Amino acid sequence: MDWGHLLETISKLLTDLAIIFGGGWVLYNYLTGRTHKSRVQLRISGERTFRDGHEYLLVKTELNNVGLARVELVSDGCATTVYAHDLPKVPKSIMEPRWEKLPAFDLFRGQRWVEPSGLLTDQQLIAIPGVSSKFLRVWAHVESEKVAWNAEAVIAPLPK
Repeated sequence: MDWGHLLETISKLLTDLAIIFGGGWVLYNYLTGRTHKSRVQLRISGERTFRDGHEYLLVKTELNNVGLARVELVSDGCATTVYAHDLPKVPKSIMEPRWEKLPAFDLFRGQRWVEPSGLLTDQQLIAIPGVSSKFLRVWAHVESEKVAWNAEAVIAPLPK
């Protein structure tokens, strides 16, 4: 019996199995990372407008599924919240705004999921009396069962 030939054959076989197993493992991780993870882009913007002496805020929110898996949404986990901040007349130093929380509104009402390459949009018209001189911050929060996403935008007061 030629032990050298047998050991060489076993070595080649184990090398081939290691290459196949390693390649399969890399392919598995690539596919599960690409297809089984929620990948979305959340964008929010706001625009102030006056109509008949009343101020309104038009909020537009977009949820774009850039992944390859359908993203299930938690219905009570999607909301838009509005905050207001009044700058002091004469700032004395650099300051962090103190945002006053205003009401929250449902977002993507009735939507249970977003398909791969799908886009959900939501527009809200919000009456905002008494805050015409304040900066506004709109904040969007969207949840799936495993992941949550946030986006925000700051809107300056309209010039007088």
